[in-house]
Amino acid sequence: MLQQIKYSELNKLNLNNIKELIDKAYGNDNSLGVLLITDIPNFDKDKLKLMKLSKKFGELPEEIKKKYEDKKSLYSFGWSHGKEKFKNGEYDTKKGSFYANPIYDHITDNKELIEKFPFNYRDNIWPDKVLPDYSKEFKKLGKKLFNIGLKVLELSDIYLKDKIEDYEENYLVNIIKESKTYKARLLHYFKNEEKTKKVDNACGFHLDHGCLTILTNPTYLDNNYNVVKEPEG
Repeated sequence: MLQQIKYSELNKLNLNNIKELIDKAYGNDNSLGVLLITDIPNFDKDKLKLMKLSKKFGELPEEIKKKYEDKKSLYSFGWSHGKEKFKNGEYDTKKGSFYANPIYDHITDNKELIEKFPFNYRDNIWPDKVLPDYSKEFKKLGKKLFNIGLKVLELSDIYLKDKIEDYEENYLVNIIKESKTYKARLLHYFKNEEKTKKVDNACGFHLDHGCLTILTNPTYLDNNYNVVKEPEG
């Protein structure tokens, strides 16, 4: 069963509430591995601003979008489209991704680190010349989700401290706070006339890496940038 909690209640939980919530969300064999946070202040408004900018970017001419690709990072910063393969070997052209660190635009001047781990340590690439508010709205929403994630990890640390002997206090929270290699991915799905339910033609099964993955619900926009219901098929 999906576990959910209102944003305003995150700071009001006692130990018993935390144990029950985190156990049902992440800790037992029947959990989905998902905790749904609802009623986040201004979230829908902030998200819609970014989704409209994402659609605008996706509709730009290919030669402009290519300026914001970063081959050296294996397309892990900036724009990426048609670079990922499905399980069946076909390239994914139905969606594009814009990758950025939502907290830091520049992480390090250490050339060795940048050369060895370019997918983590290169600088953000922003299309501010063509979409002046893109980076601002991306980072605004990204920071909001980042802080919510920290709170969920704080609750998880309390849960694990109660469950595991000699568990290091604030272990998960400290991993995130001491890191600078955060990564946010903004997905834009292009209009697809072909209706398919094949797994290999969607986002294939995969494993995320990191302490916590934060996802938002999808937003569907028509050609006039109005929010619409999820299309059929």
